[in-house]
Amino acid sequence: MTKRAFERIRAGLVDAIEHSRGATKRARVHVPLAQGADVGTIRRKLRLTQEQFAALCGVSVGTIRNWEQGRRRPTGPSRALLRLVELEPEAALRSIRRQAA
Repeated sequence: MTKRAFERIRAGLVDAIEHSRGATKRARVHVPLAQGADVGTIRRKLRLTQEQFAALCGVSVGTIRNWEQGRRRPTGPSRALLRLVELEPEAALRSIRRQAA
């Protein structure tokens, strides 16, 4: 192993340790949807139309359709919001509706 390779591995390990302690902002955290869950299922559980769900998520109806039909996947804040709605639907809806009022 070269010295350069060793240093890169070591730096990654140090970053991982710091991240596990909450001491660094360098790492990216990916928030996956639950296994097997999809946007259409989440929306139907809430008994919302695509238009209502789009307004709730702050995206276009076309985006909801693309997610549900598998042409696109939610990313970033949308993915995090969907995860919250999936796990705690009542709390998420209360919070979102309070902000809209």
